[in-house]
Amino acid sequence: MNKGNLFIKLGRVFSVFSLISFMLTWVTGFTGGNILGRSEEHLFFDSIILALLSIICLLDGYLHSKKM
Repeated sequence: MNKGNLFIKLGRVFSVFSLISFMLTWVTGFTGGNILGRSEEHLFFDSIILALLSIICLLDGYLHSKKM
């Protein structure tokens, strides 16, 4: 497996985790409590960071696959 495929798969995993974190943020906003010991704000910031990591990994995978 080359680096391009590895980073694309890693980016997909980060994007799934970001979506899960965002859904947990949404649920936390409705319930008004904490989920897994995390506040709504903390989960929202986690989902932003995971989305950024996903974009970076997907872009890096694209660049590696094009040998740039």
